[in-house]
Formats: sequence, C-alpha cells, structure tokens
Amino acid sequence: MSFHYAYKGFAPDLTCRGFQFEPNKTYVHEGEVKICESGFHSCKNPLDIFTYYPPANSVYRHVIATGETAEHHGDSKLVSSILTIGASLDIAKLIDTAISFITDRCLSENQISSITPNFVCCSSISQAFSSATGGGNSISCTTGTSSSSYATKEKSISCTSGSASASKSIGDRSISCATGSDSVSSAFGDRILSGITGYKSASNAHGYRVISSATGDASASSAIGLKSISSTTGDWSLSTSAGEWSLSVASGDISASRASGNGSISMTIGNDSRASIDSTLNDAIALGLGYSNKAKAPLGSAIVLAHRTFTGRLVHIRASMVGENGIEPDVFYSLNENGEFVRENQGA
Repeated sequence: MSFHYAYKGFAPDLTCRGFQFEPNKTYVHEGEVKICESGFHSCKNPLDIFTYYPPANSVYRHVIATGETAEHHGDSKLVSSILTIGASLDIAKLIDTAISFITDRCLSENQISSITPNFVCCSSISQAFSSATGGGNSISCTTGTSSSSYATKEKSISCTSGSASASKSIGDRSISCATGSDSVSSAFGDRILSGITGYKSASNAHGYRVISSATGDASASSAIGLKSISSTTGDWSLSTSAGEWSLSVASGDISASRASGNGSISMTIGNDSRASIDSTLNDAIALGLGYSNKAKAPLGSAIVLAHRTFTGRLVHIRASMVGENGIEPDVFYSLNENGEFVRENQGA
C-alpha cells in the first residue's frame, strides 16, 4: 500500500467535481484507479494544485493519499483509492509548505549546500541549495532550476530565478524574490518586500509595512502586517491583506481581492472579479472597478462599484455605506446598467 502526504484544492464548499468532501474524514474509491479519470486526486507539490484549483475561488487542505495509487508524468499530481481530508491551508501556510517541499527535494538530491556567514552565497547548479545565515547584510542567490535560497539575518537578500524555485528571507528590511515558473517567495521581517513573476507562483510577506506581489496567472499574494500591500496582476489570482490600513489589489480577470484589517482597502480591476472585506472589520472599503465586478463588506464599512461595458467604457460608478441604500452586510453586489445595486443571488 502506497502512502503520500499531499495537498488538494476544492471549491469553497469543499466539493471537487461535484463530490462533497468533509474535514477529517476518510473516503474509499470503489473501482479502477486511473490518473485524470477515476479515483481521488491530489498533488505532492503544493504549487501544482494552482493548475487545477486557482486561488481566486478555491480552498486548500492537507490530505493523505493511500491504497492503490498512480502518479502523473507532467507534474506531482497523483490519484489514490483512499483519501483522508486533513487541516486547511491558507495562502501563507501553503507558501511555507511549498518552500519546504522544494528545499527538501533539492537537499535530497545531494547537490551543493553551503552556509557562509556575512558573505554572498550563490549557486547556479540545478536542484541546488544556497543559504546565507551569518550576520547582517547577507545575500543568497540561486539561478538553477529546482533551486532553493535562504537568507536569514537583517538586511538580507534571497533570490532565485530558476523554474520550481523557492526563496525565503527572514530578517528586518529583507528582500525575497523568485522569478521562475512554479516559484514561491516568502519574507518575514519589518519593511520587507516579497515578489514573484513566474507562472503558478505565490508570494507572502509577513511584517510591518511590507509588500507582497505576484504577477503570474493563477498565482497568490498575501501580506500580513500593518500598512501592508498585497497585489496580483495575473488572471485567476488571489490577493489578500491581513493588517490594519492595508491594501489588497487584484488586477487580473476572474480574480479575487480580500482585506481583513480595519481601515483597509480591497480592490479589483480585472473582469469578472470580486472584492471583499472580512466580516469583522470597520472603516474598510471594497471596490469593484472592472467589468462585471462584485463587492461585499460588513456593517461599518463601504462598497464602491462601477458598471462598465465589455469594452471597458465606464457607464456608472456608485458608492454606499453598508446598511444604507438597501446594501446588506456580507453580501456581494454588482452595479447594473442603470446604476442600481444588484444583490447576488443565493448560491451564485
């Protein structure tokens, strides 16, 4: 019997292709187990689930895949006859998990691994690991595929440019940057920047006055800290900010922006996208400014919506405090061609 710790994406109601799952339950598939056809599917690499369940409208969980299994040749997708649904994964946890997955894989290949205090530490070998863990002003850089880079002190820089790379910088005023496909970037510390430009990527910045940016399709960006900024520019992407007076912006089509700090702003610009404010907040604003956008916010906050034609021509724009003009709390609204707020139908 095979055994795999893996990760799985679901629709927000925890369904997958019409099958209803529940947390902490084990499911057994009766019949043939065949990749992409029958059985329970999951991914060993957390980033690969973005391909099948983009972050804009999905939720993620740890799973355990056992029983009869088969693996996909194109990525880390696998199918199993038995699947146990585990704990939920938010974007920040998913990014850390992805970094660990890539780093462990690099080190298991017995490629170069070095720790050089106070100096630059670089590797251009495929599946290599580079780490600078000495005093301040350290730099860690990898340019090969499947690489990992760490810089863990103050004023550090960690950067990878290869495919399936990982970058993590922990320290005040640090910078973490991953520019390859299937990459992740994470920075923890005050006044830091985390940014990625690859496809199917994720970026997380955790600290005070931080910036997290993701520019690939089906990517995710998360900023956790006061006065932080989270931004995504690719389609099917998710941007979240979790500190007070923070900004979350999603500019790709079919994307989502979420803000969960008092006085924060959540904004969408792309087509068919959604802006939302956490249901416990005050003095925040959700703005849906693109074509066919929706916005929702709690009492004490406001929504701003535009009505545009498919070609982008602005027809109407309207703002309202929640609780006024018929706007109910925690319900998505759009703006019609007459400049009227339209409540989203239940289940839409």
